[in-house]
Amino acid sequence: APVGIVVRNRDYSFVEPNAAFQRMVGYSAEELKQMDWKALTHPDDIARNTELADGLMQGKFKNYDFEKRYLLKNGKMIWVRTIGTRLDDEHKISIIEDITACKQAEQQLQATAERLGALLDHAPVGIHLADHDGRFLEVNPAFQRITGYSAEELKGMTYYDLTRPEDCADNHERMKAFREGKSDHYETEKRYIRKDGTTIWVRVAGTKVDTKHTMGIVEDISERK
Repeated sequence: APVGIVVRNRDYSFVEPNAAFQRMVGYSAEELKQMDWKALTHPDDIARNTELADGLMQGKFKNYDFEKRYLLKNGKMIWVRTIGTRLDDEHKISIIEDITACKQAEQQLQATAERLGALLDHAPVGIHLADHDGRFLEVNPAFQRITGYSAEELKGMTYYDLTRPEDCADNHERMKAFREGKSDHYETEKRYIRKDGTTIWVRVAGTKVDTKHTMGIVEDISERK
Protein backbone atom coordinates (compact mmCIF):
# COMPACT_ATOMS: atom_id res chain seq x y z
CA ALA A 1 0.00 0.00 0.00
CA PRO A 2 1.28 3.52 -0.78
CA VAL A 3 -0.06 4.88 2.53
CA GLY A 4 0.70 3.90 6.10
CA ILE A 5 -1.50 1.19 7.61
CA VAL A 6 -1.20 0.34 11.29
CA VAL A 7 -3.03 -2.18 13.50
CA ARG A 8 -2.97 -1.31 17.21
CA ASN A 9 -4.39 -3.01 20.26
CA ARG A 10 -6.57 -1.54 23.00
CA ASP A 11 -3.64 0.14 24.77
CA TYR A 12 -2.61 1.62 21.39
CA SER A 13 0.62 -0.36 21.09
CA PHE A 14 1.71 -1.11 17.53
CA VAL A 15 0.76 -4.64 16.51
CA GLU A 16 1.34 -4.50 12.77
CA PRO A 17 2.79 -1.42 10.98
CA ASN A 18 3.10 -1.80 7.21
CA ALA A 19 6.21 -0.96 5.15
CA ALA A 20 4.90 2.45 4.05
CA PHE A 21 4.35 3.50 7.66
CA GLN A 22 7.84 2.34 8.62
CA ARG A 23 9.32 4.43 5.79
CA MET A 24 7.15 7.39 6.79
CA VAL A 25 8.35 7.56 10.40
CA GLY A 26 11.83 6.08 9.96
CA TYR A 27 11.39 3.27 12.50
CA SER A 28 11.40 -0.46 11.81
CA ALA A 29 8.46 -2.66 12.74
CA GLU A 30 10.48 -4.10 15.64
CA GLU A 31 11.24 -0.63 16.98
CA LEU A 32 7.64 0.51 16.64
CA LYS A 33 6.32 -2.51 18.52
CA GLN A 34 8.48 -1.48 21.49
CA MET A 35 7.42 2.17 21.41
CA ASP A 36 4.72 4.17 23.14
CA TRP A 37 2.56 5.77 20.43
CA LYS A 38 2.87 9.12 22.25
CA ALA A 39 6.59 9.19 21.42
CA LEU A 40 5.63 9.61 17.76
CA THR A 41 2.89 12.17 18.31
CA HIS A 42 3.48 15.89 18.77
CA PRO A 43 2.70 16.82 22.41
CA ASP A 44 0.03 19.32 21.35
CA ASP A 45 -1.88 16.57 19.51
CA ILE A 46 -1.83 13.85 22.18
CA ALA A 47 -4.96 14.93 24.09
CA ARG A 48 -7.17 15.11 20.99
CA ASN A 49 -5.74 11.88 19.61
CA THR A 50 -6.41 10.11 22.93
CA GLU A 51 -9.98 11.42 23.01
CA LEU A 52 -10.68 10.11 19.51
CA ALA A 53 -8.98 6.75 20.02
CA ASP A 54 -10.78 6.16 23.35
CA GLY A 55 -14.12 7.12 21.84
CA LEU A 56 -13.53 4.74 18.95
CA MET A 57 -12.73 1.76 21.17
CA GLN A 58 -15.65 2.60 23.51
CA GLY A 59 -18.03 2.48 20.55
CA LYS A 60 -18.96 6.18 20.68
CA PHE A 61 -18.39 6.40 16.93
CA LYS A 62 -17.42 4.06 14.10
CA ASN A 63 -14.39 5.94 12.82
CA TYR A 64 -12.50 9.18 13.04
CA ASP A 65 -10.61 11.43 10.61
CA PHE A 66 -7.89 13.50 12.26
CA GLU A 67 -4.89 15.62 11.26
CA LYS A 68 -1.90 15.50 13.57
CA ARG A 69 1.86 15.83 13.67
CA TYR A 70 4.40 13.01 13.86
CA LEU A 71 7.92 13.33 15.28
CA LEU A 72 10.20 11.17 13.11
CA LYS A 73 13.25 9.15 14.03
CA ASN A 74 15.49 11.65 12.20
CA GLY A 75 14.16 14.51 14.35
CA LYS A 76 11.96 16.05 11.67
CA MET A 77 8.23 16.64 11.95
CA ILE A 78 5.51 15.83 9.41
CA TRP A 79 1.77 16.38 9.20
CA VAL A 80 -0.40 13.31 8.65
CA ARG A 81 -4.05 12.57 8.12
CA THR A 82 -5.09 9.48 10.04
CA ILE A 83 -8.39 7.68 9.55
CA GLY A 84 -9.11 5.19 12.31
CA THR A 85 -11.72 2.46 12.63
CA ARG A 86 -12.27 -0.40 15.07
CA LEU A 87 -11.54 -3.94 13.87
CA ASP A 88 -12.88 -5.72 16.96
CA ASP A 89 -13.10 -5.20 20.72
CA GLU A 90 -9.32 -5.34 21.07
CA HIS A 91 -7.93 -3.80 17.90
CA LYS A 92 -8.22 -0.77 15.66
CA ILE A 93 -6.71 0.00 12.29
CA SER A 94 -5.46 3.38 11.05
CA ILE A 95 -4.84 4.57 7.50
CA ILE A 96 -2.15 7.26 7.62
CA GLU A 97 -1.25 9.67 4.83
CA ASP A 98 1.62 12.17 4.82
CA ILE A 99 0.01 15.58 4.11
CA THR A 100 3.04 17.74 4.91
CA ALA A 101 3.23 19.18 1.39
CA CYS A 102 -0.46 20.13 1.51
CA LYS A 103 -0.02 21.78 4.91
CA GLN A 104 2.98 23.75 3.69
CA ALA A 105 0.98 24.89 0.66
CA GLU A 106 -1.89 25.95 2.94
CA GLN A 107 0.52 27.92 5.14
CA GLN A 108 2.09 29.62 2.12
CA LEU A 109 -1.37 30.45 0.75
CA GLN A 110 -2.42 31.87 4.11
CA ALA A 111 0.74 33.97 4.31
CA THR A 112 0.13 35.24 0.77
CA ALA A 113 -3.49 36.07 1.62
CA GLU A 114 -2.37 37.97 4.71
CA ARG A 115 0.20 39.96 2.71
CA LEU A 116 -2.38 40.70 0.02
CA GLY A 117 -4.89 41.74 2.67
CA ALA A 118 -2.36 44.10 4.23
CA LEU A 119 -1.57 45.54 0.79
CA LEU A 120 -5.23 46.18 0.02
CA ASP A 121 -5.91 47.62 3.47
CA HIS A 122 -3.05 50.11 3.20
CA ALA A 123 -3.31 50.96 -0.50
CA PRO A 124 -3.70 54.73 -1.04
CA VAL A 125 -6.19 54.17 -3.89
CA GLY A 126 -9.59 52.54 -3.89
CA ILE A 127 -9.74 48.90 -4.95
CA HIS A 128 -12.90 46.90 -5.52
CA LEU A 129 -13.89 43.49 -6.82
CA ALA A 130 -17.21 43.29 -8.63
CA ASP A 131 -19.23 40.85 -10.69
CA HIS A 132 -20.05 41.53 -14.33
CA ASP A 133 -23.31 43.20 -13.36
CA GLY A 134 -21.25 45.80 -11.52
CA ARG A 135 -22.20 44.62 -8.03
CA PHE A 136 -19.45 45.18 -5.47
CA LEU A 137 -18.20 42.01 -3.79
CA GLU A 138 -15.11 43.26 -1.97
CA VAL A 139 -13.92 46.82 -1.29
CA ASN A 140 -10.83 48.14 0.47
CA PRO A 141 -10.77 50.93 3.11
CA ALA A 142 -9.59 53.56 0.63
CA PHE A 143 -12.61 52.93 -1.61
CA GLN A 144 -14.88 53.26 1.39
CA ARG A 145 -13.29 56.62 2.24
CA ILE A 146 -13.61 57.81 -1.36
CA THR A 147 -17.32 57.00 -1.56
CA GLY A 148 -18.28 57.61 2.08
CA TYR A 149 -20.03 54.24 2.31
CA SER A 150 -19.09 51.32 4.55
CA ALA A 151 -18.08 47.94 3.13
CA GLU A 152 -21.45 46.50 4.14
CA GLU A 153 -23.35 49.28 2.36
CA LEU A 154 -21.25 49.03 -0.79
CA LYS A 155 -21.78 45.27 -1.06
CA GLY A 156 -25.46 45.98 -1.66
CA MET A 157 -24.67 48.48 -4.44
CA THR A 158 -23.42 48.56 -8.04
CA TYR A 159 -21.25 50.89 -10.12
CA TYR A 160 -24.41 52.58 -11.33
CA ASP A 161 -25.58 53.48 -7.82
CA LEU A 162 -22.43 55.58 -7.40
CA THR A 163 -22.11 56.99 -10.91
CA ARG A 164 -23.69 60.27 -11.97
CA PRO A 165 -26.59 59.56 -14.37
CA GLU A 166 -24.85 61.47 -17.17
CA ASP A 167 -21.91 59.08 -17.00
CA CYS A 168 -23.87 55.83 -16.70
CA ALA A 169 -24.28 55.29 -20.44
CA ASP A 170 -20.52 55.28 -21.01
CA ASN A 171 -20.03 53.02 -17.99
CA HIS A 172 -22.68 50.64 -19.33
CA GLU A 173 -20.98 50.41 -22.75
CA ARG A 174 -17.62 49.65 -21.19
CA MET A 175 -19.10 46.91 -18.99
CA LYS A 176 -20.93 45.47 -21.99
CA ALA A 177 -17.62 45.24 -23.86
CA PHE A 178 -16.18 43.44 -20.82
CA ARG A 179 -18.98 40.87 -20.75
CA GLU A 180 -18.77 40.24 -24.49
CA GLY A 181 -15.00 39.74 -24.38
CA LYS A 182 -14.23 42.74 -26.56
CA SER A 183 -12.01 44.25 -23.91
CA ASP A 184 -9.94 42.98 -20.98
CA HIS A 185 -9.41 46.36 -19.36
CA TYR A 186 -10.53 49.97 -19.47
CA GLU A 187 -9.68 53.40 -18.10
CA THR A 188 -12.14 56.22 -17.67
CA GLU A 189 -12.83 59.40 -15.76
CA LYS A 190 -16.30 59.86 -14.36
CA ARG A 191 -18.24 61.34 -11.47
CA TYR A 192 -19.24 59.59 -8.27
CA ILE A 193 -22.03 60.73 -5.96
CA ARG A 194 -20.78 60.19 -2.42
CA LYS A 195 -22.99 59.14 0.47
CA ASP A 196 -23.17 62.76 1.70
CA GLY A 197 -24.52 63.86 -1.69
CA THR A 198 -21.38 65.60 -2.90
CA THR A 199 -19.94 64.85 -6.34
CA ILE A 200 -16.33 63.91 -6.92
CA TRP A 201 -14.32 63.08 -10.03
CA VAL A 202 -12.60 59.69 -10.10
CA ARG A 203 -10.28 57.91 -12.46
CA VAL A 204 -11.13 54.21 -12.75
CA ALA A 205 -8.86 51.55 -14.22
CA GLY A 206 -10.67 48.23 -14.56
CA THR A 207 -9.43 44.79 -15.53
CA LYS A 208 -10.80 41.26 -15.79
CA VAL A 209 -9.99 38.91 -12.93
CA ASP A 210 -11.74 35.91 -14.51
CA THR A 211 -14.83 35.23 -16.62
CA LYS A 212 -17.17 36.46 -13.88
CA HIS A 213 -15.27 39.15 -11.97
CA THR A 214 -13.58 42.49 -12.53
CA MET A 215 -11.26 44.54 -10.39
CA GLY A 216 -11.24 48.33 -10.34
CA ILE A 217 -8.56 50.76 -9.15
CA VAL A 218 -10.22 54.06 -8.22
CA GLU A 219 -8.42 57.37 -7.65
CA ASP A 220 -10.05 60.63 -6.50
CA ILE A 221 -8.97 63.26 -9.07
CA SER A 222 -11.38 66.01 -7.99
CA GLU A 223 -8.58 68.42 -7.07
CA ARG A 224 -6.88 67.99 -10.44
CA LYS A 225 -10.20 68.45 -12.25
